[in-house]
Amino acid sequence: MKLLRFTAINMQKAMADIYEKLGPDAMIYTSRQLAGGSVEVVAGLPADQQVEADSKKAERVESPLFEDFSAVLNANKNAAPTPPEMNHQMIERLNSQLQLMDDNIKKLSHQITSRPLENAPHFDNQESIQRSVLHYHLNKLSITGQFANRFVRDFMTLGVSTDSITDTAIENKLLSYIETEEKEFIDQRNICALIGPTGIGKTTTIAKLAKRYISRYGAKSLGFITTDYNDVARKNHLRYYSTSFDVDMEYANTESELTGALHALKDKKLILIDTHGASQRDHVNVAKLLSFLESQGEKVSTYLTLPCNVQEQILDEVARAFISTNLRGCILTKQDESISIAPAVSISMNYKMPIAYICTGQNINTDIEKADSRKIIQQIMTESAAMKKTAEINLFQNVDRVIQKMQEGSSDRQGTF
Repeated sequence: MKLLRFTAINMQKAMADIYEKLGPDAMIYTSRQLAGGSVEVVAGLPADQQVEADSKKAERVESPLFEDFSAVLNANKNAAPTPPEMNHQMIERLNSQLQLMDDNIKKLSHQITSRPLENAPHFDNQESIQRSVLHYHLNKLSITGQFANRFVRDFMTLGVSTDSITDTAIENKLLSYIETEEKEFIDQRNICALIGPTGIGKTTTIAKLAKRYISRYGAKSLGFITTDYNDVARKNHLRYYSTSFDVDMEYANTESELTGALHALKDKKLILIDTHGASQRDHVNVAKLLSFLESQGEKVSTYLTLPCNVQEQILDEVARAFISTNLRGCILTKQDESISIAPAVSISMNYKMPIAYICTGQNINTDIEKADSRKIIQQIMTESAAMKKTAEINLFQNVDRVIQKMQEGSSDRQGTF
């Protein structure tokens, strides 16, 4: 292992010199304070890293995307600013570098196309470059999984060039996939059942739909049906809402009881059915529930409730389990508890389920709105920008923390940066 000794006026300057000489895989083995306030640091590369670094020197492609951050750390070498000033300057310039990385992704793709690297299996032709760039843009938007693969396949059929793959182009293409209902189903004569696992907000969503309906048409033409017999004798939430809203409610747990309940509410313009929760992995109970609702033919429309605060893989399980012949669309819930609505939207697009409503909180009077495709896209873009900003802040905090620890650390501390 090759070790080098670095002497500098302060630890920040030493770090910059180490980074410039050895790169980001350097390891610090000892550090000590010298007379006059300067520092001495011994650093080096692991043996395998040293060989790899030497072998790659001739292969490096100069690109704005991969600008060496040592330029940032080396700024104002001779000025010897105080540590707070150095930290501020470094953070500001790192931020500029991160912006350049995003802006120059297309330039990188063009450069790889014009000067291909010998050891670049992932970029062996124009098509693989385009696929990689597309997935890069989609990942920024938190769109992954099956829909991302489908989107890339479809986008590639357009025969576009790499330079034309931009956020705007992807945004416009995504708009063609997002389906929303033209008219609210509460404005039409309907029998609608909300389905999905336990705890995803079905009952609260029905209360929101009821308040929205009552504000327009009054309570007399609205009816409730609940299938949750477990809580009928104790605290059925829908019964509480039916009393508060002065809405007629019926109970049904079998196909014949559902037929009777619908007959009792036949004069209602809108009937909302709150179903008991069933795990997407409990195939027996899910099948019973779907058969129960499908016993009425196309009379009952079902809407899958998708919580935005759940991983995309779980949402995909839910969608596959609850797909049925009378499924008309989905309702997104718990948006306020999520980092991004993109995973739930991806599932709706992958299974071609129109989004009817989006619920954003617990307030039954205000926290629901009709889904709008352009607003959904705009929200995904906004959330993506917020996540990027959070990542940058975390990066800067970590840089600052490392600098502080290295200034305060003991002389024989060992670590990597």
